[in-house]
Amino acid sequence: MSPRGRNPLLLLAAAARRPGPLALAAALGAFLALFLLLPLALAIGRGFYDDGRLSLYWLAEALSEDLLLRQLANGLLLACATTGLALLIALPPAVIRQLLKHPLTDSGLAAFLADWRKTGQSIL
Repeated sequence: MSPRGRNPLLLLAAAARRPGPLALAAALGAFLALFLLLPLALAIGRGFYDDGRLSLYWLAEALSEDLLLRQLANGLLLACATTGLALLIALPPAVIRQLLKHPLTDSGLAAFLADWRKTGQSIL
């Protein structure tokens, strides 16, 4: 018996019956692999085979078309923009404020403004 009066083997067996975070992550990973990555790999893999032989013909055809290249670039731009927007939405405002308010930024800006005032120039 453990010092608390419980058998550690019974506690271990009870913990094994409950799915923990590791089991949940493994199940989610298996689900994504089966229903997302496998179909993508099969679809993309078929594009590299022609009559049962490995071929880069269709890739070269896709990259030589101007319209397809513009569509790929547009898709990449949309993916980057939505990822950036999701990151901005997900970041807490305090983190963004801390990124903008840094001691070195403040001292550098103060030094720049002091140097700018010494020149006597104006942008207005």
